[in-house]
Amino acid sequence: MGPLLVATGWLAMPAEARPNKACWMPSRLLYVGRSTLQYTGPAEAQRREADAAALERRPARRIGAGWLAVDIDRLTLEAADPAHQLVVVERGSEVVLRYEPPQAIPEADPEIPGFWYAYAVVPLPDGLAPPFRVEVVDRLQQIACAWTVDAHGEVALEGKRKAGE
Repeated sequence: MGPLLVATGWLAMPAEARPNKACWMPSRLLYVGRSTLQYTGPAEAQRREADAAALERRPARRIGAGWLAVDIDRLTLEAADPAHQLVVVERGSEVVLRYEPPQAIPEADPEIPGFWYAYAVVPLPDGLAPPFRVEVVDRLQQIACAWTVDAHGEVALEGKRKAGE
């Protein structure tokens, strides 16, 4: 009998079809969580806003240049709070946006074990279009993760470093 390979989910996809790579947060033991980034362009963002507005029976808001969604997965409730993130968008050597998400800790027992998830949605300023670079600094872990958004809106992990280096 030959080797048995079992793969599920995105692991079974070819590399070019996988979602952008996660930026893992290291600790003394192994990892304490990860962050991922998604970019939604203006046309798709406006369509999603129109759909949400129809469901909520309210007028649709105008969406500028789209948005970024930072997915924050951590081992503790406090660490998953988006307020610990700093999102910096750069085009070339120019910083075009610095965004500090508001605090968003749910009323829950922080002693419950497992991963805690949160999202920071970052509205992009009018006129900003890919390509650009995004750095997300986890101020609690002191880790900076960087992604690039190419001209087609595809997101790729560039790397990570200790914040301040």
